[in-house]
Amino acid sequence: MEANGQTLYNDDLLNILPDGVIILDINREVIQLNQQAFTELHVHSSINAMMPLPTNKIFKLLNKKEDILSTILEEIRQGKKVYSLPEHTFMQEQVDYTQFPIRGEFATMENEEGEKNILFFFRNITVELTQEYILNTALQRTKIYPWYYDISRSEFTLDDRYFEHLGIPAGENNTLTMEEYVNMIHPDDRQTMADAFVVQLSGNTTFDKTVPFRLRRGDGTWEWFEGQSTYIANISGHPYRLVGICLSIQEYKDIENTLIEARKKAEESDRLKMAFLANMSHEIRTPLNAIVGFSDLLMVTEDQEEKEEFIQIINANNELLLKLINDILDLSKIEAGSVELKYENFDLAVYFNELAASMHRRVVNPQVRLVPVNPYEACTVRLDKNRLAQILTNFVTNAIKYTSKGTIEMGYEKIDENIRLYVRDTGIGIPEDKKDKVFHRFEKLDEFAQGTGLGLSICKAIVEACRGEIGFESEFDKGSLFWAVLPCQFESVNSEPTSSRRNNEKDANKENILDSEETKKVPKRVLVVEDIQSNFFLVSSILKNKCQLLHAPNGLEAVEIVRTQPVDLVLMDMKMPVMDGRTATSEIRKFNAEIPIIALTAHAFDADRVAALKAGCDDYLVKPINGAKLMQTLKEYGC
Repeated sequence: MEANGQTLYNDDLLNILPDGVIILDINREVIQLNQQAFTELHVHSSINAMMPLPTNKIFKLLNKKEDILSTILEEIRQGKKVYSLPEHTFMQEQVDYTQFPIRGEFATMENEEGEKNILFFFRNITVELTQEYILNTALQRTKIYPWYYDISRSEFTLDDRYFEHLGIPAGENNTLTMEEYVNMIHPDDRQTMADAFVVQLSGNTTFDKTVPFRLRRGDGTWEWFEGQSTYIANISGHPYRLVGICLSIQEYKDIENTLIEARKKAEESDRLKMAFLANMSHEIRTPLNAIVGFSDLLMVTEDQEEKEEFIQIINANNELLLKLINDILDLSKIEAGSVELKYENFDLAVYFNELAASMHRRVVNPQVRLVPVNPYEACTVRLDKNRLAQILTNFVTNAIKYTSKGTIEMGYEKIDENIRLYVRDTGIGIPEDKKDKVFHRFEKLDEFAQGTGLGLSICKAIVEACRGEIGFESEFDKGSLFWAVLPCQFESVNSEPTSSRRNNEKDANKENILDSEETKKVPKRVLVVEDIQSNFFLVSSILKNKCQLLHAPNGLEAVEIVRTQPVDLVLMDMKMPVMDGRTATSEIRKFNAEIPIIALTAHAFDADRVAALKAGCDDYLVKPINGAKLMQTLKEYGC
């Protein structure tokens, strides 16, 4: 084809263009293609010899699945000089019928003869759309926000997602002035950002390091970002635009802070546990020293008064050692996240008096007076009796430990549907700098005071398991008030004077004494199933002259004795050779469902108690044996 004066039809010129070019004549037929058009439309250059050709022999234009080429050409025929293709336009080549997205324009131009030709420029944008999709996906998934800074206008242009993410209104055309952007940066991070900008704006080198900084969000909080940028220089080498990205790293900062806190807690936990183990070594050896030492002296002394004094010391240290062990067992349950609660109905007014009497015996300092406050004649509640006692006992024990003179007041009161326990003392109080450690595990506010440092943390765990509240008030050198509020059910509350209650209790005690004297006339036969001889000797010493005792060293012999001899009650050890206690209990229950069987074992966990009761035991007592508790339990079962 001849070239016109404007050289727009020159093959060499058309072929160097990166876009496809299709030229149509006045009849709207294709008269020329450039090399890029041949490539995109899958046709050979030899087709030029066949020109002109109808457009539908070479390509179609589709938008929303409709052919729009005829509409476009009609608008151009009516005088439209330039026509830009709408978005989502596809070209279909007519060799393989392949479709691909394009961007393009139609324009009219006159040749030398004054005839109008139509030039169609198009670009296959498949690769562009693919890259755009990949980029947008990456930006969305990674919270990366692109931006650029126009130096001449001192203006930032930001991704609109940036404004949405920060929860701030977008400026005109998504822009912010330098001053507006700097005001968003945390004051502590502004200098670092300024230094990076100075390097970039100098044009001498690029600042290729990432810069962490904080931006103020729309809600006033701060969010961590990480920025990286470079510059675009003009022909003289001076920057005229900075381009960069911001990545939100708040999630990583949160994880980092969580890990740092976890490490600190782990280090603190290790430190506290090491301190706890060192303290436990001291605390356990202290009563053991007294128990072992005075037990040896007890064997050689002949003086009766010394013997009684030694026995009192041994008993006191036994109680202390038992308290230490119980605290450690409770701690293991707390660490496992299981604080056992066993609810029962009982008269708190009676039980409180018993606790107060027990606490009285612990106050050995003549300058300290324990004042129990029992406001009710009767107060029947449904609570975990032992846990309530544990809370009050720990409160009073702490008060005794830190009160050298004055009073310790222990009491309780009904508040709505709750019981409030409290202990108030006139002791040394707690300094301000130690108040936040009061309920911490392993913490002892006074390292020279006896104890594990677990009592109050155990109380807190118990109260929280009951869904109650615990707290304290304290003033240094003046005293402390510890309290716990436990939700509970009330059966009845009677506020009569406590003196009438004491008279009733005395009458009841007289009746009990008469009953017990009647019972003593016929000794009951108690089978003690125990493989360790010293343990049997201890039980027999406690029950001496009170019951007729039988002994079985294992469960198998116990089953045979119950089967062949009259027995009123069985004290059953759980861990024994030949046949253990649970198996023996199950065997006995096969032929005797009435005989009371009481587990007497060193297994102190609640799972062991449940297993024993499930096997058929009626009750469960834990070693070391408490003589009074053993006698009371036997009495409850008629022995």
